[in-house]
Amino acid sequence: MDILVVEDNFLVGEMIRLAVEDAWFNVVGPASTVEEGLRLAESSALGGAVLDIKVGGDQVFPLARYLRKTNVPVIFVSGYDRSILPADMRTATLISKPVLVKELTQITTEHFSPGAAVAPGATDFPRRAETLRQRVAAGERRVATQQRRLEKLQFEGHGPHAIQLATDLLAQMQVSLDLLRQTLVVLERTDHALPATAAAGTITRPINDDLIDPGDSQSIAHWAERLGTTPNNLSELLLTHQASARVIARALGLEKYEGPSRKSTVPV
Repeated sequence: MDILVVEDNFLVGEMIRLAVEDAWFNVVGPASTVEEGLRLAESSALGGAVLDIKVGGDQVFPLARYLRKTNVPVIFVSGYDRSILPADMRTATLISKPVLVKELTQITTEHFSPGAAVAPGATDFPRRAETLRQRVAAGERRVATQQRRLEKLQFEGHGPHAIQLATDLLAQMQVSLDLLRQTLVVLERTDHALPATAAAGTITRPINDDLIDPGDSQSIAHWAERLGTTPNNLSELLLTHQASARVIARALGLEKYEGPSRKSTVPV
């Protein structure tokens, strides 16, 4: 699903991009003007939009009204409170700046595809793995670009606020990229285990006691039960810790952790 992002601040736009992509959506943009946003909206099949309220000195509401007429749901991001919203948009979702990536990821998931998260079937693994490879490659390029931007800000002597913002964004990008890489490793191992038993209606796949797949609801549910926590709590921990059952066990304060059997049979 394609999500339009309109934001004229590069760093904030990249934070929004990161959050939206972490929710498994494709980003169109970020557009830095209302006019560019309208052009992208007219030429794209959108499933939603995340819009800064003031872009380049212009208010984004004409674009928001156009999107609503075409049944595209909208989330506003702004440093202003709800009083800036016109009467016909007072009930719209509004996220206050500064943007928190984790919060925006959760809200975009709920707003644009409520209840849509399901575990992939056997035929979905190759497609999902290829999508992940593309996201990893794109993530590596963005991390490298952000590293160069941070070095440029430091070289040019910009203030501590701008440098800290750029540093925080780079750290969030690196965490997201690491999670993508770990998820891809788990997915590729799972994919290789599929052909032998798929015809029987179940798959017998190795469960590595060092890896949890953050993007697989079956993996989350399995490890949540193993570690004596809830799936939601486990997902929260995976945002700030390595996708390792042993690392998560330590974060949960478990003094002793017994690894699982090397294989588990789960329904397709």
